[in-house]
Amino acid sequence: MKGGFAMATLAIDALLAVEPGAIAGQLTFLSVIEEECTGNGTLAAARAGVLTDAVILPEPTDLNMLLAGVGILWLDVVLDGKSAHAESADRAVNPVDLALEVVGALRALEREMNAEIEPAMQGVEHPYNINIGGIEAGDWHSSVPAQATLRLRIGHPTSWSTDDALSRVGGAIEAIDDPWLRDHPARLRQAGFRAKGYALPGNGPLAKKLSDAHRAAHGDAPPAVAMGSTTDARLYLNDFDVPAICYGPVAHDIHGIDESVELSSIIAGARTLARFIADWFAKPEDAR
Repeated sequence: MKGGFAMATLAIDALLAVEPGAIAGQLTFLSVIEEECTGNGTLAAARAGVLTDAVILPEPTDLNMLLAGVGILWLDVVLDGKSAHAESADRAVNPVDLALEVVGALRALEREMNAEIEPAMQGVEHPYNINIGGIEAGDWHSSVPAQATLRLRIGHPTSWSTDDALSRVGGAIEAIDDPWLRDHPARLRQAGFRAKGYALPGNGPLAKKLSDAHRAAHGDAPPAVAMGSTTDARLYLNDFDVPAICYGPVAHDIHGIDESVELSSIIAGARTLARFIADWFAKPEDAR
């Protein structure tokens, strides 16, 4: 994300150096917290009145225009077992074994979601993912755990509400043919992230002006893409009716070990963004 901030800062600095009067209006540069876990930073800023005609988020998009994202739900699945000494593990109920059954049911739900991909996600091979982001169980090697918790990130279709996603996950787990789970049902606990899916039309003024600026800087129009993830663009689009688009540097291994941004792409993206800003303020009537 700091690479995107560097790109935006460089673009503004370069534009003002070349044409000091290019920004003939209000340009807001906003930095917020919690984009990765709730979006509450952007939501709080927008509710406080930090809004504008259009928004560009310098997410690392490989210099593509990111127009759409899926719905996201964070969810904990809590499973109770029957604890015991390992000597009698065959007469206990290990919730880790139950968790494996739950994972199998979730994988089936994931396949079902990806069997019919919504139009906004066309071109994304596998947009809807159920990620097992964590598992907690047990105290030591020689005890059967009493409880296991799966920490899930559910990427779901835009047409589903959060309640729909919660119901589908619950239904998939309830359908597991296990006598213990029937008598000791899993408990679903929402864990902080409830994000609606979103999509910005690719033929609107914001996308067109950004595409034209990229073409002017690099010779070709940037690809318009979607991703099986979400960004703060959803809040502007869904909750405040403000067009928003993501455009930023080339990144590698995002959320992985040694994640990085290509320095040259920061410069390349700044060349686009400087042209976009200049054109936006030069012809404000074309941006409506």
